[in-house]
Amino acid sequence: MTGSLRSTNETGSDLFKKQCQFSYEGPWAISLSDDQPLLWNAETGEDIAILSGHRSRVNAIAFSPNGKRVITATNDSELSIWDTANGKNLISMLYKVTSFSSCAFSPDEKKVICGLSDGKLLLLDSRTLRIINTLQVSTQAVLLFLVQKIVYYKYGIRIL
Repeated sequence: MTGSLRSTNETGSDLFKKQCQFSYEGPWAISLSDDQPLLWNAETGEDIAILSGHRSRVNAIAFSPNGKRVITATNDSELSIWDTANGKNLISMLYKVTSFSSCAFSPDEKKVICGLSDGKLLLLDSRTLRIINTLQVSTQAVLLFLVQKIVYYKYGIRIL
């Protein structure tokens, strides 16, 4: 792979303001620029799409394991799943919960888990975003601090 260091997009926004992540498969990367997720090709540096339409600040982003979908989670408790090929919104849902602080796809891509700012976890169906279960995390550290990052392993969930 060749190229130059990429620090701003065409509008001059800082690409790495908050978070950035490479897909597990394919050339895609996603970053939060001005609180809007920007999907781009990490090999060419080409912008694919700004994942727009969020009503409030995006707090978390995550790729599906096959790299074909991205989930975004917002401060006003909205989840959205996007197609990485074209940046189109596949589904969005607004929940009556505290704000989202993290999210991750399961290894089989059938589920999504999201951390809430009150320390709870939501387990959802990744196609419909229907809530499967709400989990209360009992560790004091998670209750004192926001669930910042969730890693969904084959054999369980790890909260970082």
